Amino acid sequence: MRDMTKGSNASLSALSENVSSAIISLGWSSPTGEGDADVSVLLLDSGGKVRSDADFYFYNNPVAADGSVQLLGKEPTGDGSEDRISFDLTAVPADVERIVVAASRYEGARFGELDDLKVTLADATWAKRLVRRLAEAPADLHVETLVEGGTGGPRGTLERLRPEPADLLPKDSATRITGFRLSLFKGMGSGRGSAESGFIRSVDDAVQRFHSSVVVHLDAPASGRTAAKERAAV
Repeated sequence: MRDMTKGSNASLSALSENVSSAIISLGWSSPTGEGDADVSVLLLDSGGKVRSDADFYFYNNPVAADGSVQLLGKEPTGDGSEDRISFDLTAVPADVERIVVAASRYEGARFGELDDLKVTLADATWAKRLVRRLAEAPADLHVETLVEGGTGGPRGTLERLRPEPADLLPKDSATRITGFRLSLFKGMGSGRGSAESGFIRSVDDAVQRFHSSVVVHLDAPASGRTAAKERAAV
């Protein structure tokens, strides 16, 4: 993750070795608590122009049909608000030469009236890669983001996360992610012993199901950076 200051530059390769998805966030706080801003995106061709009106993404046109751009909307943070955009760089059309992210305010409001204004660039590749590698896992698999400090991070079932893996990102882009917890829930038998309906058999069945439907998908070769973030637990 990189916080961008006015006039600065950052290379995507500085975030990770192979960035295929990125999140750009505009964050701010307001002394009155009423300050607001909106982000928008323009896809430009080699001539510096949009190819059509469809290349302009804003609150009334938040998602690209090819999945290359998705406005995720505003979220409260610990000290203000944040407006986020998700980019799938592998889906950006070949004739798009430049992506412009803009911010605006309305009715005479000025950016100088907002405090702590910042732009953050983050790599979301790992989140999409994890969900993609779990494509054959059960829809009721629970995924929880583990964050520095031990407090709980975003969580949800694969069924909810598959359309937008970026939901695994903490609302506050400054929060450091340390890994994931994957869980499957299963009712246990109440009897003791090794009978098929017993507790021990229920535990054994749960472990076998978790391994066959989840762990095997994470055993596939992955980069060291990705593998370090994938932690599974029953």
